[in-house]
Amino acid sequence: VDLMKIRYMDQPGFKVETISLLYYKSMPLEHAIDRLFVNVDRAYKDGANILILSNRGVDENHVAIPSLLAVSALALCVLCYAGEWRINRWTYGIDTATMQAASDLNDALKTLDGAVLFIPNGVRQRDSQLIDTYVDRDVYLCEYETLQAGGFLDDGVLDLSAEAPGPEYPGRPYEDLTGADWLLVSDGVPLDTTGLEPTDIPCPAGYTLWHNPTPARVAFAG
Repeated sequence: VDLMKIRYMDQPGFKVETISLLYYKSMPLEHAIDRLFVNVDRAYKDGANILILSNRGVDENHVAIPSLLAVSALALCVLCYAGEWRINRWTYGIDTATMQAASDLNDALKTLDGAVLFIPNGVRQRDSQLIDTYVDRDVYLCEYETLQAGGFLDDGVLDLSAEAPGPEYPGRPYEDLTGADWLLVSDGVPLDTTGLEPTDIPCPAGYTLWHNPTPARVAFAG
């Protein structure tokens, strides 16, 4: 009862966010913990100052990170000081040229009409944080690793007209992502580029921007 009061608390100065500890059985535990870090960081950036870790929803396909492990991992890997959270393992240097390339990409994306879908390999791909940091244009994010684990690519095609992926699992699926006109894809993702159109927009090393003439479908190579 007390937990429910906290979860649905509506008090000025407090924002509560529930973070699920669930992950697909096929996903390595280390990847699930990395995803936990991402979810906590996003919740904090969205203004949450009370976090509830939940293991609800365990079934034949999903298991939960043990609560003690989750809390310990967050305590060890998240530093809170001067109002800023920093995840240690994400600390890496970005050279000036790469920062400029990401900034130029951001300017170019703002001139495009339609939805942009960003597909990195997964949360363990640290360079994907470069896009999150320097691109402020609205971009949908679906990790290739998550799409695979969620069964979205069993037939080799992400059908956005019928499927509702999200930025991570578990999490809220995108309710308005019904098509992707532009695909910003990590070079390590096995994207089927047969029906795509290359663009002349330069990207930071390791990424390519494609125009998708069939926005509802994104095909991947076997």
